[in-house]
Amino acid sequence: GPGTMATSIRSAPAQPLRAMPIPGQQPAIRRLAERIERLAEVLPEPELPAAVAEILQPFLGQADLLDPRHTVGSADTYRRHLLYADPLRRFSVLALVWAQGQQTPVHGHTAWGAVGVHQGWLEARNFELIDTGNGLLACSERLYCEAVPGDTSWVKPGLGDIHRLACKDREGAISIHVYGRDLSEDPGSINITLPH
Repeated sequence: GPGTMATSIRSAPAQPLRAMPIPGQQPAIRRLAERIERLAEVLPEPELPAAVAEILQPFLGQADLLDPRHTVGSADTYRRHLLYADPLRRFSVLALVWAQGQQTPVHGHTAWGAVGVHQGWLEARNFELIDTGNGLLACSERLYCEAVPGDTSWVKPGLGDIHRLACKDREGAISIHVYGRDLSEDPGSINITLPH
């Protein structure tokens, strides 16, 4: 009968996943991302927001953190700049650039987050959902604070940490945000916007 031919399928060696190249990405951002990656490998996800906020704090205010192109704002609304997207899609790092008077809507998040003020100051207002008694929910303000350079905070995913950030600083502000999902395609998809 006919002979059999043995075939061997050789798999290509696994290539390490590489982060998406971002023009102007500073070495300090890569160092921050490496520290967050190490945390993501060892901590359960519910512990990440507070731990990431702690790791973010010493990077805030560093002169070499952002390339000048990532400090450019917009006249219309605050502007997001993607600084790092984890190749395993576990987190993204963004800079938000604010002009005086710009603010977010009242919102929660689709993933955990950690935020720190890099430059200028921001007003933060926290809200809670309350039952109005007629089957509707409303947002009620429960806390107000002013965040200055070096201040950090963190949020859980969902509607448990509803808030609004606003820039009242005449010089504008820059904040650094780390979110627990890939935002390289649509950074705005992190927000769950609520009427207020």
